[in-house]
Amino acid sequence: MNRFSIYLFCFSLLWITALAAQTDSWDILFFSNINGVVKNCGCGNPALGGLARIITKVKQERKQNPKIVVLDGGDYYNSYSYPEIDQAVSEMYHLLQPDIIVPGEQEMIEGLSFFKQTLLAVSTHYLASNMHVPGVKFSDSYVLSPKIVLNSFLDVSAFDIIRKPAELQLDDENFKHIYRTAGKRKILITVFHGSEKALISFIKTYPRINIVLLAHAQSDRVELNSVPIIIGGGTDGEYLKRIHIVIRENKPHVTVKKIPIKLNILPNTKALDIIQKWNIL
Repeated sequence: MNRFSIYLFCFSLLWITALAAQTDSWDILFFSNINGVVKNCGCGNPALGGLARIITKVKQERKQNPKIVVLDGGDYYNSYSYPEIDQAVSEMYHLLQPDIIVPGEQEMIEGLSFFKQTLLAVSTHYLASNMHVPGVKFSDSYVLSPKIVLNSFLDVSAFDIIRKPAELQLDDENFKHIYRTAGKRKILITVFHGSEKALISFIKTYPRINIVLLAHAQSDRVELNSVPIIIGGGTDGEYLKRIHIVIRENKPHVTVKKIPIKLNILPNTKALDIIQKWNIL
């Protein structure tokens, strides 16, 4: 090997090493707005959804990729008080065990006592950057990697059907502190729980957010070329979204795959036992 070839080899090795140092990647399995749909209704064409089948699919995804982060954007209870269904959902979440849950306003539908009781039963990170509930400790943020920070924002616009409990406080100043201290070199992912109209104002107020995971709005949006990138969590658990994020030169490059919850996915047998226990037809 001549001197030029040696120089070229060393330069290539240094370039590859530098590129690897600037690259970070992560996988998130995102969904929101389960809305108390514990089993497939058999309606629609094709018929999609059902928490019993979602549990099966999440377990499959975790088996294929043990490092994937399962993120629930909230509104997993029914939008109207239905204690039997919401109790069944609570018990089924013991089987689902998301890595991160961002509570929404529908989690308050059966009252704060029910909400607190069910929180204690699921071993997960509850992320609520601007929400305070007496007697409950939430995480302000979640560090996915040294370059990726996840936070959340519960907007007052989410309380369009359900009245905001007096004990629940929305502290935007706490969110602003998290936003400022993240630094310009961090990739910020925010789970936004509110209306699409409120999202427009939110983006203008916090322009450094890189990715918005849109909950509450029951939106199926996937806008990878927008600023910020916007990915909706869907509705009724019809689809999961596998989000692959690669960070190059401090910029996120995102791909999304929609995973339909079809009837050919076998429902989790323990989940079926829970459905039968609560006599949900």
